[in-house]
Amino acid sequence: MNKIDITLILLFSLFNFFLIINFKKLSQFFNIYDIPDKLRKKHHHKISLLGGTLILLPFLFSIIMFLINDNKFLDFNQIFFENKKSCILFFLGCIFMYLIGIFDDKFNLSYLLKFLITSIVIVFLLYLDESILINKIHLSFYQKPIDISKINIFFTCLCFLLFINAINMFDGIDGQVGFYSIFLIFFIFVLIGYNFFIFLLLISFFSFLYLNLKMRCFLGDSGSILIGFFFSYLIIKLYNQNVIYFADNIFLLMSIPGLDMFRLFSERLFLKKNPFKGDNSHIHHLFQKKFNKYQSIFFIQLLILIPVFLSFYFSLFLVNLLTILIYFTVISILKSPKINQL
Repeated sequence: MNKIDITLILLFSLFNFFLIINFKKLSQFFNIYDIPDKLRKKHHHKISLLGGTLILLPFLFSIIMFLINDNKFLDFNQIFFENKKSCILFFLGCIFMYLIGIFDDKFNLSYLLKFLITSIVIVFLLYLDESILINKIHLSFYQKPIDISKINIFFTCLCFLLFINAINMFDGIDGQVGFYSIFLIFFIFVLIGYNFFIFLLLISFFSFLYLNLKMRCFLGDSGSILIGFFFSYLIIKLYNQNVIYFADNIFLLMSIPGLDMFRLFSERLFLKKNPFKGDNSHIHHLFQKKFNKYQSIFFIQLLILIPVFLSFYFSLFLVNLLTILIYFTVISILKSPKINQL
């Protein structure tokens, strides 16, 4: 980290601090709130949905850095961006995802329309930037890579859409997606070391987390769609660069949000319900029936963290199997007859 980086990081931190202090005025200006309905939305007052705007700031700041000195920006981020084209497409993708979400927060778009627009944007990006296409699947328990180059656009788009949707469904309790995102950022730091852009993301997530835990701000669809998109992009890039070698390592990182989405969809289809219609059966809802909010966050984050740490010492295949087993065991226990709140 050089002096210029330190100066820019301090300026960005001060800007975030200024936004936190003036967040109420900012919320009133945009007038995008989550209104309680006493059914699924049980908070006691309207809460701003500008969390996604806070998360977008590092991207806007990085765009400015890119415009000022694109060569230096690419030098520091070459692990993610091979050239100017891929960098520009990434930023455009992030802005489009944010806009889809902010329009949904404001006007409550239908799920089908939101899904269609998101899919079109992702497919368009995949056609323009082949560096984010997944062509082979490397598994820790299978020696030969599985060639999927003939369906690479479909498969890669599916990966993006699944994780975007998983994050959207995982965002249901204050702090949950914030802590999970910070964990993913630290994981990326472990893999690649210091990165200016990723460090800016970390600052914004801490700012959002502070406001979120104070019940002053929700992530909103603008945040959840943006987060799902850019983490999918970064992790696919690390996979294609062989920084993350096995696909089952990625599965482990994303297992709890992914398994929860899979369970919810399966249960709703079995009960002949709309799989995209929200309910109170998410993992955070089940935890909150028996624990308070902070205990629920703690236990859910443990479910995410412990398997990842175990994967450094034991077989990825076995750890993944154990994670699936533990997840469904925990769900079964949480769905058991009520016990006194701990």
